Amino acid sequence: MMMRRAVVIALVAACGGSSAPIGNQPPKGNKDTLGGLLEQDVGRGVPVAIVGGKQGLRALSADGARQKVLVPGSVPWVLVDNRSRVVWFGEEGDPSGIRAVDLDAPASAPVVARQVVTGMPGTGAGEPHVGIRYVADGTPPIADDLTSAQHMLPRVFISLRTPPALEASGGILDLWGQTEEFAADLKAKAKLLETAWLAQVAERGRDGAFALLPDKVKDGLRVPDVDPAGCDNDADRCGHAEEVAPTKLWRVAVSFTCGDGCYTEWKLYDPTAKKFLEADWAGRLKDAWVARDGSAFIVHGAVYRFDRGALAETPDAESLGGGWLGGGYYYQ
Repeated sequence: MMMRRAVVIALVAACGGSSAPIGNQPPKGNKDTLGGLLEQDVGRGVPVAIVGGKQGLRALSADGARQKVLVPGSVPWVLVDNRSRVVWFGEEGDPSGIRAVDLDAPASAPVVARQVVTGMPGTGAGEPHVGIRYVADGTPPIADDLTSAQHMLPRVFISLRTPPALEASGGILDLWGQTEEFAADLKAKAKLLETAWLAQVAERGRDGAFALLPDKVKDGLRVPDVDPAGCDNDADRCGHAEEVAPTKLWRVAVSFTCGDGCYTEWKLYDPTAKKFLEADWAGRLKDAWVARDGSAFIVHGAVYRFDRGALAETPDAESLGGGWLGGGYYYQ
């Protein structure tokens, strides 16, 4: 999943700026809540992934051994918000809506998918993507947005302030001079529902964090002999490396190109063996969430284990986003 600046853990942003991390957050599971029940029954000691796809909104153990369908029906995108312990998601056939499952709901109750937004308008760049934003009362938005997909795409943010609100982010529409039109369209057509519940969500997520952070971050890591031809206008970027917490692997920049935005391609590298991993999934750790035990990562709703690759239970390209109960390490 993509998150903006502050939630990125010790990485170089796609267009060259560095990003400051925010505080760690331990798992907050309670066996009497839905989230706690999932950690107990599905996780059984291993991390639990929350993913979308054609099989519905699902909780899946990191080893693929156990799963539970939370909401049936095709789910095209998922955001796992560990600040407030809410799963935000979309439903196939309703691109104008946003739904939510409360992980703090009683474990004994049926899973409820709340409809929290209706009527989101489309744009010249397609249907907008969705983000979650927490802001402190009386201050401008802080830079710790939870979202997915390319940052250049238009977005609708649920701004969890007092009172909750919807905000437009133009992305590429800024370049086209269409952001004001998009914002006006959003204000005229979209409707925010469940506002009392959203206010409760905002309060309990006020001091939390979306992402876990590594204990230490090493700067200046490089891998020699990466072909600089793959990095437009910035040959030095090729070979730049980052540790992948909490594994012993690095991800290494092997390409950097600019068009409507600037984009880095990465490949996993074993610094002990001094070689790149050859599997196709080794190039997919981007807009990705790594499990807190370092066993697997999620990208575009698919779970990839570091020891054996993709889980058959999560076909690739079925949905955007996904995440881990109790938090994970995020890489933009």
